[in-house]
Amino acid sequence: NDKGDNVDYTSFFINDVVYDTHDDACAAAREIAMRNRFFLIVGSVKQNHSSEKYPRYYMDCNHGYRNKSYTPDLAKTTRCKSKTGKSDCRFRVVVRCSLVDGKCEWRIFGVKDKDNPGKSRGFHNHKLEVYSEGSRQRNYLSKERRMDIKEMEATHTQARDIRSFVNRKYDAHHHMKQIYNETEKIRRERLGGMKPMRWTLIEAQRLDYFVECEFDDERRVSRLFLCHPESIRMLSAWYFVILIDSTYTTNKYKQPLVQLIGVSPVKKNFNIGFALVSDETKLKAYKSLGSQRLKGDDHLRGPTPEILLRLSMRGQGQKRGAKQIRARGHLGAKQIRARGHLGAKPQQVSIILIFL
Repeated sequence: NDKGDNVDYTSFFINDVVYDTHDDACAAAREIAMRNRFFLIVGSVKQNHSSEKYPRYYMDCNHGYRNKSYTPDLAKTTRCKSKTGKSDCRFRVVVRCSLVDGKCEWRIFGVKDKDNPGKSRGFHNHKLEVYSEGSRQRNYLSKERRMDIKEMEATHTQARDIRSFVNRKYDAHHHMKQIYNETEKIRRERLGGMKPMRWTLIEAQRLDYFVECEFDDERRVSRLFLCHPESIRMLSAWYFVILIDSTYTTNKYKQPLVQLIGVSPVKKNFNIGFALVSDETKLKAYKSLGSQRLKGDDHLRGPTPEILLRLSMRGQGQKRGAKQIRARGHLGAKQIRARGHLGAKPQQVSIILIFL
């Protein structure tokens, strides 16, 4: 073939090195191939003779077909577009075991070409790789690298920092897609195969959180409210300032995620709860907090959580002790005096309620 370099690469693999297992021998063959700018895969595993105790591992060029005995009907077969260039390369080496004094020794051997007597299958009919750093075999994440990624992901390290550390430690060229895929696999293993939303509900119920959830007709979460009992108790005592912040549709479910934050008398913030809702302007999504109002603590005075949320999210209601409401919009901040109602639905990103 004109695209090949007419070099017999079999001589690079034949040596006196003995390997303990076939995995070590196959890994060594892949490493030799990568140094010569091509890649090997295990094309087939065969046991040619009944007298052989161990099978033979035939390693082919990744540009060849893996199963030579099966020839698909190309007229009827629709092949997906891919970047793999199949050129029917016939390069092949074999990893097999030799018994010496009852001990198994794995070695790498060349393969004779039956179609061309006197020649081996050590030639390529295609151009070799120019930049092998981006290949899958070159950038394979070993067990040690996966452990490093898992440890750094547990400490909430950024993906770009993980990639820089792994590439610098192992002198590799891993890209961001590999790091993202590996961290996503680690998260799925941590969740035990469950979806993140289902895991959140089960974990919240296990930790005695107050959970209220609603589903739509397609069994998708349409409303979710999470609140710790201790947060409700703290809100009952320190209800003077409440901050309500919404991230709108920046999450996977394309629903506003609302966070409620309280402020203690010593100016320390504490989390009240989270709400995943379909519409942050509807009061129905926040009745859960009102239903948990001061159970058994009616002697404490102050507006109920339901009133606070109505004033903040609906923009309607009476002036129940509210002195000042500050609304911060997308373009800047302005102050609105409470005069019985706030008018139309607010479009602010966050709201601060101050009650005296």
